[in-house]
Amino acid sequence: MSPTTEQDYPQIIRQQAQIIRQQQRRIAELEKKVQELSAQVARLSKNSSKSSKPPSSDIVKPPWPPGQKGAKIGGQAGHARHSRGSWRRSRRCTAGHAWCG
Repeated sequence: MSPTTEQDYPQIIRQQAQIIRQQQRRIAELEKKVQELSAQVARLSKNSSKSSKPPSSDIVKPPWPPGQKGAKIGGQAGHARHSRGSWRRSRRCTAGHAWCG
Protein backbone atom coordinates (compact mmCIF):
# COMPACT_ATOMS: atom_id res chain seq x y z
CA MET A 1 0.00 0.00 0.00
CA SER A 2 1.37 3.36 -1.00
CA PRO A 3 1.41 6.32 1.37
CA THR A 4 -1.67 8.51 1.14
CA THR A 5 -1.55 11.99 -0.23
CA GLU A 6 -3.91 14.92 0.05
CA GLN A 7 -5.31 14.02 -3.35
CA ASP A 8 -6.50 10.62 -1.96
CA TYR A 9 -8.52 12.18 0.88
CA PRO A 10 -11.76 12.80 -1.04
CA GLN A 11 -11.86 9.18 -2.24
CA ILE A 12 -11.11 7.86 1.26
CA ILE A 13 -13.86 10.07 2.72
CA ARG A 14 -16.37 8.77 0.14
CA GLN A 15 -15.43 5.16 0.92
CA GLN A 16 -15.77 5.76 4.65
CA ALA A 17 -19.12 7.51 4.18
CA GLN A 18 -20.37 4.51 2.18
CA ILE A 19 -19.21 2.12 4.91
CA ILE A 20 -20.94 4.26 7.54
CA ARG A 21 -24.22 4.21 5.57
CA GLN A 22 -24.05 0.41 5.23
CA GLN A 23 -23.39 0.05 8.95
CA GLN A 24 -26.30 2.36 9.80
CA ARG A 25 -28.66 0.26 7.66
CA ARG A 26 -27.41 -2.93 9.29
CA ILE A 27 -27.80 -1.47 12.79
CA ALA A 28 -31.40 -0.45 11.99
CA GLU A 29 -32.16 -3.98 10.73
CA LEU A 30 -30.65 -5.55 13.84
CA GLU A 31 -32.51 -3.19 16.19
CA LYS A 32 -35.78 -4.11 14.50
CA LYS A 33 -34.95 -7.83 14.85
CA VAL A 34 -34.13 -7.35 18.55
CA GLN A 35 -37.53 -5.70 19.11
CA GLU A 36 -39.33 -8.53 17.32
CA LEU A 37 -37.49 -11.19 19.30
CA SER A 38 -38.07 -9.37 22.60
CA ALA A 39 -41.79 -9.23 21.88
CA GLN A 40 -41.77 -12.93 20.97
CA VAL A 41 -39.94 -13.87 24.19
CA ALA A 42 -42.39 -11.81 26.26
CA ARG A 43 -45.35 -13.47 24.55
CA LEU A 44 -43.99 -17.01 24.90
CA SER A 45 -42.91 -16.62 28.52
CA LYS A 46 -46.38 -15.51 29.55
CA ASN A 47 -48.31 -18.52 30.84
CA SER A 48 -50.99 -19.21 33.41
CA SER A 49 -48.49 -19.55 36.27
CA LYS A 50 -47.09 -16.05 35.67
CA SER A 51 -50.15 -14.07 34.62
CA SER A 52 -53.90 -13.91 34.76
CA LYS A 53 -54.25 -16.02 31.61
CA PRO A 54 -56.37 -19.18 31.92
CA PRO A 55 -54.47 -22.51 31.89
CA SER A 56 -56.17 -23.51 28.64
CA SER A 57 -54.25 -20.75 26.84
CA ASP A 58 -50.85 -22.23 27.70
CA ILE A 59 -48.99 -23.45 24.64
CA VAL A 60 -47.19 -26.28 26.40
CA LYS A 61 -48.24 -27.93 29.62
CA PRO A 62 -45.69 -27.68 32.42
CA PRO A 63 -43.55 -30.80 32.93
CA TRP A 64 -44.40 -33.32 35.64
CA PRO A 65 -42.37 -32.95 38.83
CA PRO A 66 -39.52 -35.48 39.14
CA GLY A 67 -40.68 -38.90 40.32
CA GLN A 68 -44.33 -38.42 39.33
CA LYS A 69 -45.62 -39.89 36.12
CA GLY A 70 -49.30 -39.20 36.68
CA ALA A 71 -52.04 -41.39 38.08
CA LYS A 72 -52.33 -44.92 36.79
CA ILE A 73 -55.63 -45.87 35.21
CA GLY A 74 -57.73 -48.54 36.91
CA GLY A 75 -58.54 -49.71 40.42
CA GLN A 76 -56.17 -50.46 43.22
CA ALA A 77 -54.07 -53.58 42.94
CA GLY A 78 -55.71 -56.63 44.52
CA HIS A 79 -59.20 -55.11 44.61
CA ALA A 80 -62.04 -57.30 43.32
CA ARG A 81 -63.47 -56.22 39.99
CA HIS A 82 -67.06 -54.96 39.83
CA SER A 83 -68.91 -54.46 36.57
CA ARG A 84 -72.47 -53.89 35.43
CA GLY A 85 -74.39 -56.52 33.58
CA SER A 86 -75.28 -56.01 29.95
CA TRP A 87 -78.55 -54.27 29.12
CA ARG A 88 -81.10 -56.64 27.68
CA ARG A 89 -83.65 -55.31 25.20
CA SER A 90 -86.47 -55.93 27.66
CA ARG A 91 -84.76 -53.77 30.30
CA ARG A 92 -84.40 -50.76 28.02
CA CYS A 93 -88.01 -49.73 27.61
CA THR A 94 -91.16 -51.37 28.87
CA ALA A 95 -93.52 -48.64 27.72
CA GLY A 96 -93.70 -49.94 24.13
CA HIS A 97 -92.77 -46.74 22.34
CA ALA A 98 -92.27 -47.04 18.59
CA TRP A 99 -89.07 -44.95 18.66
CA CYS A 100 -87.22 -46.98 21.31
CA GLY A 101 -87.13 -50.16 19.26
